[in-house]
Amino acid sequence: MIKKLVSHLGEYKRAAILTPLFSALEAIMDVLLPTIMAFIIDQGIEKGDMNAIIKYGLLTFLVAALALLLGVLAGKFAAEASTGLAGNLRDAMYENIQHYSFSNIDKYSTAGLVTRMTTDVTNVQNAFQMIERMCVRAPVHLVFALIMASAISGSLTMVFVVAILFLVAVLASIMIPTFGIFDRVFKNYDNLNASVQENISAIRVVKSFVREHFENEKYTNACESLYKQFVRAESRLSFNNPAMLVSVYGCNLALSWFGAHYVLNGSITTGQLNALFGYIMNILMALMMLSMAFVMISMSAASARRIVEVLDETTDLPAPKAPVDTVADGIKVNVTTIFTPAQVDEMVEAVDAETPSIISLFAGRIADTGVDPIPFMTESVKKAAAKPNCEVLWASTRELINIYQAEGCGCQIITVPNSILAKRKNIGRDPYEVSLDNVR
Repeated sequence: MIKKLVSHLGEYKRAAILTPLFSALEAIMDVLLPTIMAFIIDQGIEKGDMNAIIKYGLLTFLVAALALLLGVLAGKFAAEASTGLAGNLRDAMYENIQHYSFSNIDKYSTAGLVTRMTTDVTNVQNAFQMIERMCVRAPVHLVFALIMASAISGSLTMVFVVAILFLVAVLASIMIPTFGIFDRVFKNYDNLNASVQENISAIRVVKSFVREHFENEKYTNACESLYKQFVRAESRLSFNNPAMLVSVYGCNLALSWFGAHYVLNGSITTGQLNALFGYIMNILMALMMLSMAFVMISMSAASARRIVEVLDETTDLPAPKAPVDTVADGIKVNVTTIFTPAQVDEMVEAVDAETPSIISLFAGRIADTGVDPIPFMTESVKKAAAKPNCEVLWASTRELINIYQAEGCGCQIITVPNSILAKRKNIGRDPYEVSLDNVR
């Protein structure tokens, strides 16, 4: 499933590769800051050395600025990769749906297909962005912060280990039950969309048989079911923050108590103790970010399965046994609604040289935009001349003079409404006589 989704990254693979690289470097810069702050306290403040304070202060600013730059780049490329993946998934799903038979559509329902192309793709997009950033940044934070804390004091690091085990156990007990809830949530989304679609598409029938109350009740039931499922999921997830606070303040109390004894005994310095407090937040916030990412991934896992189902679905319609490859004698191909030179190029290239064909150019509608269509029509006639059996048609005629303009451009055909043809009686008349007719 993951391989199937990632294969649609397409031209956004470069952004998807650069995002975790910048996120990891940003996390490393963040982990260095508490240690540099320890140097400022130990080497500068306690010894009264202003040069050391300035030196390490500038180093802190440099590391923070670099972390900011890396974070901005990571965010930019993450947004580019995730939105690009979402766009490509929607394109691929829409293209595959075009080949579905009625039985294929009935299998998923129109409302279900709409949900998969909108809500489900958005969930996968958000989860992919979290994987690219949080699921890289948080482990790097966790590992490097533990390494730096262990280098300061291995025994005090046990405080972190206890807090991590507690937080992991609580988060696991919160998240695992929510996985099944989100599976049911997306089925309720389908029911909600189906209710809206059926009501709107058959609104005249609903009103004719006075079924508004029934439709309102059906829609209300779908909304209430969705509401209850989300309340169950969110009520469980609401324990994330209290568990985080218990871990943070528990670590602060333990470090304050044991760390004070270590400072008095000379095992660690005041700056190192301050750095340990910084690493508490790094480690526990990394776990918190991972828990948020896992929740989003658990939501998107159901969405990803639903998307892959649409992509893997094959049409029930059999392949044509004897497809028509050529146009029969006496039949002309009319390619219509052409507005741009690029479209003319594509049509001239696509039509067969031996097949009679017509390219309908909407000159009148081009003129409606304030653009003179004459140069476009003249150039199009020259392009169509490359195919001997290809003719150019002037469409959407607005005035009688368009007939003469079409002839001047070399167009072989022009479509003229009766209201314009009725003006032919004015051809050759003296403008003075026309003006007299208007005032009589």
